[in-house]
Amino acid sequence: MAEKNKILVLGDGMSGLTVANKLSLLISHKIAEIKVIGLSPRHFFRPDGLLIPFNMKGYHKSLKSTAFLLHNSVTYMRDEVVGIDLEQRIVSLKSGTFESFDNLVISTGTTYSPETLPGYEGEGKHFDDLQHALELKNILEKFNGGNIVVASPDSGNQCPPNAFQFSVLLDEYLKRKGVREKSKISLLTPFDSILPSTGGSKISEEILNDHNVELLSNFRVNSISEKNHEVVSKNGEHANYGLLVMIPPHRGQRFLLDSGISNESGYVNVDKYYLNYKDRKDVFAIGDATALNTPKTGYSCIKQAEAVSSQISRDLGSDYPLSRYNGEANCLSFAGNKMAFPIYEDYESTPKIGNPNKFDFLVKLMEADTYFSYLVRGM
Repeated sequence: MAEKNKILVLGDGMSGLTVANKLSLLISHKIAEIKVIGLSPRHFFRPDGLLIPFNMKGYHKSLKSTAFLLHNSVTYMRDEVVGIDLEQRIVSLKSGTFESFDNLVISTGTTYSPETLPGYEGEGKHFDDLQHALELKNILEKFNGGNIVVASPDSGNQCPPNAFQFSVLLDEYLKRKGVREKSKISLLTPFDSILPSTGGSKISEEILNDHNVELLSNFRVNSISEKNHEVVSKNGEHANYGLLVMIPPHRGQRFLLDSGISNESGYVNVDKYYLNYKDRKDVFAIGDATALNTPKTGYSCIKQAEAVSSQISRDLGSDYPLSRYNGEANCLSFAGNKMAFPIYEDYESTPKIGNPNKFDFLVKLMEADTYFSYLVRGM
């Protein structure tokens, strides 16, 4: 009996679970053994971190057992990856064991690196994971007025509209709470505009004006002063705060750098279409782990998982059509007033921004349901 092909997926986030489930649907378990290695017993739908601080969603609906989300033919191993030897096709684990592979998919996401921004630790609050979203919820419940600064770090491109969306929803939350007139909201962005394209810039600025949010463009945060309660830009600009909401700086995983696979920031350079590492056809990276210069959204994770699973399955004899990643990074952004608008982006075309509408607002509120029941399961 022929030995099964060993497909190893590193990481149990959105990209890892999706590609593993997709592969299990395309490849017979008699041909390949699919194994996911990760450390998260519970899987949090991160986009809902934006809703939890404003009581727009209970966190229980945004959380599922990781093992529950994987198909029965996929093996799940709780462990931490500490090294990869591509020549020997071996992955080293913190438990002291090793896993061999025939095909490797690196989907280990990012890690916070607050130490790279002086003053961030202890001052910056965020909603990028469940724990911090709940902490921010408690802080906002006690907030009775003052200056709130919402900022984006001068690195990374994870869901670029997040700070914009938070500012808009914050305005409406403070109005419901009855403290908006005693509050000032300032949005700092390191870019020329909040959203890509001229049309997107116009729409976003109009929405911010309607919600009385001050916009400071090209504000590249250099440091945070706990003593003075101010954010300082690389150009010497200052923004005072009573509460600072800022996604922390991110970087790739250290073990990828130590293994000689990533760039200096810990991200893996891959082919922009086929997502393979260098000239290898058996090693791929997807999701936030890649060095691709595209917005890192949930939709891009799903599309990258589709591209990689199609290639691996075809190499193992499947007649599934070959797919490639075309830079799709679509997403929906809250616009306030119970409306949202779509953002379309890929390699071939100029980013397009749709008009705010109520239907997309409802779709965005239900994203977790769609994700848990359909998308993450590779369907």
